[in-house]
Amino acid sequence: MGQTLADRVLIAKSSDGEMNDLLREYRPFILSAVLTNSPKAEEDYVQAGMLAFAQAVRTFEPGKGSFLSFAKLLISRRVIDCIRQDTAHPELPLLDQEDEESRSLIDVVSRHTYDLQSEQEARREEILLLTQELREWSLSFQDLSAATPRHASTRKACKEAGAHAVAG
Repeated sequence: MGQTLADRVLIAKSSDGEMNDLLREYRPFILSAVLTNSPKAEEDYVQAGMLAFAQAVRTFEPGKGSFLSFAKLLISRRVIDCIRQDTAHPELPLLDQEDEESRSLIDVVSRHTYDLQSEQEARREEILLLTQELREWSLSFQDLSAATPRHASTRKACKEAGAHAVAG
């Protein structure tokens, strides 16, 4: 029973039973690490912390420092990622189909979505046509990119020369 934490972590890499024991014993540590990054221990964040602790067990290398410091770092990063995802995609309130304002909003969003999809389809077709045209000249987009001047004044001079050649 005189095993160190590092020894137990090595055993847990190949033993589900030892992994579960570590998760159970170090749950207060995991909760503490979650709470240092989150104002409250929401179930999603606690679960992320548990997964990060398990990842720490699987990836820990004994010669590279303290396991608990490593685990706390992974837990903190995972919880911060969860918080970022939650704030980037907040849940939208449900819209009532019977409410005139909601129907109007739904119509606006639907129209905007349709316009975006139409625009994307038109762009896709234009790129396909341009690709075919370039192929007829034995060129590719990579060739155009490599041959395009990098400096703004050079690009402007090339445009003016092309316009003059076409006009004249």
